[in-house]
Amino acid sequence: MEDKQKQASQAFLQNYHFVEKMAFRFAPSQQLQDDIVQDAFVDFVQKAEQWDLTQPIQPLLKRIVQISADRYWRSHMRNKPENLRKIAELLQSESCCDDSSVTTQEQLDALDTCLKKLAEKARILFEQHYFEEIPWKEIAQATGQSVESVYMAGSRIRAVLRECIDHVTGWEMKRGD
Repeated sequence: MEDKQKQASQAFLQNYHFVEKMAFRFAPSQQLQDDIVQDAFVDFVQKAEQWDLTQPIQPLLKRIVQISADRYWRSHMRNKPENLRKIAELLQSESCCDDSSVTTQEQLDALDTCLKKLAEKARILFEQHYFEEIPWKEIAQATGQSVESVYMAGSRIRAVLRECIDHVTGWEMKRGD
């Protein structure tokens, strides 16, 4: 192993707990955390010549872990229906806090549970827009409502789903609410 790669390996090991914590934060599932840490190690050491190891490396390691987790996210979600991926990404992007320790699989399971708890009218509206990809305007025309009221109903349904998912996953307790 070259000298620069040895230094990179040592620097990585000195920050191993930080990397592990970041992998836990960004992993799409808990089973993939070790794989993400290993990927981050390999990426970091292979590109050792590019890094200035005299500077703090935690921001760099965080980004490497994020990239690795994103690769696993895409791989993990590849077999999921397109509409389910869109909903999961929408709810995740609208989340109040991106420091979730809840895994993607837990969120998807919670989403399924919460969809079943919705009132029939709300569930139908949500499924029409997100599963059947019917635009708000067409739903409004079909129901005789204004586009604004249908859109607002959709926003309220998303808020209810976010709250329900937080409750089902116990995330509000993890945030300290």
